[in-house]
Amino acid sequence: MSYGVHFYVSIRDDFKQPECCHPAYGFKMFVHSPAEFPPVGGHHFYVPLEAHVNIAVKPDVTVTSDELHLYSSEKRQCYFMNERYLQFFRIYTQDNCDYECITNYTYAKCGCVYFYMPHNKTMALCDTNNGCLNNMDFNNLTCDCLPSCTEIRYDIEMSHYPVDWKSAQYNGSNIPENNKRTSKVAVYSKANQFFVKTRKQLYGFSDLLGSAGGLLGLFMGFSLLSLVEIIYFFTLRLCCPRHRQQSGRVHIFQ
Repeated sequence: MSYGVHFYVSIRDDFKQPECCHPAYGFKMFVHSPAEFPPVGGHHFYVPLEAHVNIAVKPDVTVTSDELHLYSSEKRQCYFMNERYLQFFRIYTQDNCDYECITNYTYAKCGCVYFYMPHNKTMALCDTNNGCLNNMDFNNLTCDCLPSCTEIRYDIEMSHYPVDWKSAQYNGSNIPENNKRTSKVAVYSKANQFFVKTRKQLYGFSDLLGSAGGLLGLFMGFSLLSLVEIIYFFTLRLCCPRHRQQSGRVHIFQ
């Protein structure tokens, strides 16, 4: 069952090379926030040819309360929009920051960048046979890219099944044109509602002050009242009856 907005995308194969007939040939699909640049080398979905693909999307939204502005980004583990600016992106996200960091590192090492990387007019594009790119090692790269304090992620469920479009009818008409292999992708909402996560401080100054006052009141009540009662029961209450008995004795002398 689908909820809310849904749409369909038809993808046709316009290539005529023999290698296009490889069984693993298809298209890459990325699902990401509109504020993020699609990571070409990152995680993607494979859309095979001559198939119907269903993608269920559920947003995962995280926001941060304004009171956390008082804390440093290292303590809250996120950046507000006005705390970290990027060179190639207007909106800060962790993925954009990582992507820009990798781009700058590639340009610093090789003097050029991949064609799909963000770049300006002064940055040259690398040749695919560039040996420097093949020897790049990003394992020791530190980008210091914390998550954004307000971010959107997507929980994705995907399924697909093959379809013979040449003989199948879809909405009363044949989809293929000139015997082109076609894939149809249906994207829809996974649920009719979702919950927003809020990042906020667990205990503020007033909460700590109230808890400390309650504990101090408890311990002071014990030390002043309970301690006096314990001393009373173990000293005066034991001694007074004996003293009264001794004072009330009658001595008979012969």
